[in-house]
Amino acid sequence: FSQMCRVSAPYCKVSNFNFVSDKDGIVLTNGTAAGASTCCFTTGTIRSGTGDGIRIEGVNTNENEFIGVDVRSNTTGYDIMSGAADTRFIGGSNTGSATALSDAGTGTLITDVSGLRTSGEFEQTVAIDSTGVKNIIFPHGMVFTPNVKSVALTLSRDTNVGDWSSGFLWVSGTDATNVYAQLRVLTASAAVGATVKVIAKIKAKAAQ
Repeated sequence: FSQMCRVSAPYCKVSNFNFVSDKDGIVLTNGTAAGASTCCFTTGTIRSGTGDGIRIEGVNTNENEFIGVDVRSNTTGYDIMSGAADTRFIGGSNTGSATALSDAGTGTLITDVSGLRTSGEFEQTVAIDSTGVKNIIFPHGMVFTPNVKSVALTLSRDTNVGDWSSGFLWVSGTDATNVYAQLRVLTASAAVGATVKVIAKIKAKAAQ
């Protein structure tokens, strides 16, 4: 195909495709229709140059799925607009676009898409030889702001000491660049320079 694929009718399935366009690649819209679009695209490639690779438009454009679709060299790789819901991207890739993801929809799930990081494990070293609240910053390297609820924190021994104690360990906030956490040290270790590892596991835009 050498032009945009625009789908407005519900319930469609497209597989083994190659879309090349100087505008948009695939645009899904449900117009004023009620209910879900429910389209499934599997095993294909989209190159649109100056447009969006995949754009999901409008209210009721819901439950669309892309499996093993490679989106390359677009202005925006995935453009999920306000009103769209429960869009799923599974496998494939999203590379070379000026903006990989713009997501104003709800319930978007992205799993195992090469070039679009949605999960990771990060660690920072925190001093435990003094009491007080320790502020911790984890640069996450994602192209969106992960939800606080998508972050899980754990402690791991670093210095081999057991003479310290902690209070809360929680996520204090997230933004487009970092995850912020705090650890309260109640009892300091007597070992000067003692530290603990704080590990943040992020699983964003994925089924929890």
